[in-house]
Amino acid sequence: MPPYSSNFEFLARHDRRLASLGAFAERYFKEDPGTCLVKLRQFGELLAQLAAKNFQVALLAQESQIDVLRRLEYERAIPGEELACFHRLRKAGNVATHYLHGGHADALVALKSAHQLGIWFCRRFGNKQFSPGPFVTPPDPTTFGSMVGPGKQRITKLTEDQYSVLDGLAEHVRAAIRGGAGTGKTVLALEKAQRLARHGADTLLICYSEQLGVALKEASRELGLPNLRVQTYNEYAEAVCRSSSANISLPPSPTEADRSEYYERRLPETFREALSRSGSPRFDAIVVDEAQDFAEIWMETLELSLRDPPNSCWYIFYDDNQNVFRRGTKFMAKFPVRFRLVTNLRNAPAVFSRFEQFYHDEGDGAFRCGNDCEGKVSFHPEITDRLAFSRFVSDLAKREALDPSDIVLLSCASVGKSRFQIEEVVAALKTKQPCFAGMKATSVRKFKGLESPVVMLTDLESAGNEPEVLYTAISRAQLRLCVIGLSELPSQSRKESAHR
Repeated sequence: MPPYSSNFEFLARHDRRLASLGAFAERYFKEDPGTCLVKLRQFGELLAQLAAKNFQVALLAQESQIDVLRRLEYERAIPGEELACFHRLRKAGNVATHYLHGGHADALVALKSAHQLGIWFCRRFGNKQFSPGPFVTPPDPTTFGSMVGPGKQRITKLTEDQYSVLDGLAEHVRAAIRGGAGTGKTVLALEKAQRLARHGADTLLICYSEQLGVALKEASRELGLPNLRVQTYNEYAEAVCRSSSANISLPPSPTEADRSEYYERRLPETFREALSRSGSPRFDAIVVDEAQDFAEIWMETLELSLRDPPNSCWYIFYDDNQNVFRRGTKFMAKFPVRFRLVTNLRNAPAVFSRFEQFYHDEGDGAFRCGNDCEGKVSFHPEITDRLAFSRFVSDLAKREALDPSDIVLLSCASVGKSRFQIEEVVAALKTKQPCFAGMKATSVRKFKGLESPVVMLTDLESAGNEPEVLYTAISRAQLRLCVIGLSELPSQSRKESAHR
């Protein structure tokens, strides 16, 4: 994905290449101003060609930039000030290319010239009143946005090193892998399902959360394994019920009570009955991610879905500290082989130290951070409403050069009950600034099993006396956590509450 630049993103609506060239130039500004100037020369050449096309000036094949500019000058197509900017980019880029010369002062002037040309282009061939705002001096590479890419790569490498756990458990048909947040459970669940499918086993990879289900489906689709099926529990149960002609559905305009009755009791009971009939699907192997979300009866139906329950492969991955639905873990008796992951690999130490206080273990309590990425946690009690929050998100993304797709607005309440109206914040930002299209707004319970480099955490008061919600919420942030509306986290830790 090309880098993001608040100075040039407005050009994407005209030509994505212009925005990308400007962003790449900014990326190189600090460490390699010469390459920055080369990219800006390319920017100027592309912009001149697009301008000529819009002015209906026919260009010859392989016409040089200076000739293109002369043609445009002859046609009186470009004002004198903008023409000077084009030549500035051309000359500075040529010097950088042929003589490997160009300093930060030259690069900064060129960036400002390119920004000015972009505004001229948008006004000349679009809205004459267009104004993207003032030029923002490129951020220092030590700003947080420049750390996100390397941080994500480091986290991926650390997590994939956990594959050796599966090697050690390979001889066991059933196993329960327990681990704190960020220990790599979901990555291991996907890898285990992939290995089983590649060895010819009809495999079901299953979870509860819809958003996690979408992420697992996208990851498994890239594997191209037709015998690997990925579904949420409710999807799987409803599909089997439909195939057996079971008459079950939610009532029209269901209430929360109706949904609870349907998903917690009626659907799994009907599903269990359907599985007892001939023709129901059977799997050689089942892998459950976020198993703490599963009720006892759900696990019973999964066991019935195995082709040979005593001998078929069944692995579960779970964290009882994230039992936000409080469905219990009595099913653990079905798994005599148990393994515990104790090293957090996903979260920067600054973030880990904030949610580790809410972690509790009945054993020795070992849970350590193995991540060495730089992170940051900040508190913003001054933000008390939607408008202030929206300004904060927009300003932070620009100031820290953050890619909006790396930001998640996360509420401890249901999204519809967020006092900061996080869905409306994202919708407004997307409307005003298309570059925010990749930003998400969701709730802690829906975002379980997932993570994001930057998390804006809201509505912590809704967590009440539920340390598992706080633990889950804070641990979604890989590198940067912004706590909105509070000056500090709640003081009562899970360890304290466990001893009361």
